[in-house]
Amino acid sequence: VLDIHNKDVIEEVIGISSIRHCPKGRTLYSQGETVDTCCFLMEGVTGAFLYTTGGKQISDDFSFVSGEMITPLNGQRKALTSVVAMSNVDVFVIANMDVITLFRTYLEFQTILFEWLMQAYHKQWALKSARYQMAAKERYLFFLKEYAGLEDVVSDRFLASFLDMLPETLSRQKRCLREEKPD
Repeated sequence: VLDIHNKDVIEEVIGISSIRHCPKGRTLYSQGETVDTCCFLMEGVTGAFLYTTGGKQISDDFSFVSGEMITPLNGQRKALTSVVAMSNVDVFVIANMDVITLFRTYLEFQTILFEWLMQAYHKQWALKSARYQMAAKERYLFFLKEYAGLEDVVSDRFLASFLDMLPETLSRQKRCLREEKPD
């Protein structure tokens, strides 16, 4: 999951980590909750959601790649999003303080953490570009390409919110694409 090759790091990580299984629908953590662990996706799909002050749920992101960090590494701060298992999920869990110790102790772990941060950065900018610079059809095609296979896992309500469109608009885009495909 973490793509670590140094035996010392592997042994230390095994000693300070655990694996959790979360069934579909379970909340891994809620917005505003103190988060003291760092979770890495092993298998499955999670969704991150924000709640506005008015209580409206906004889909922020979906994680589906093994090794992807699905909780923020923020010490003991409050979670900015809620994360829910969109399918049955297995996660690899390490306490935030242990991640910080690994980061300070092992160069290899620094490199891995830097790679995670860069991947997250690029993913978020690609998503922002799609949401704010593409038409509805292009946004849906972006999702189908960048999040391949999730269209059968994520409900249309969450997907429409994620793509910054109304559910009716998403439904229309799906119908148009089905009609465009030759049999």
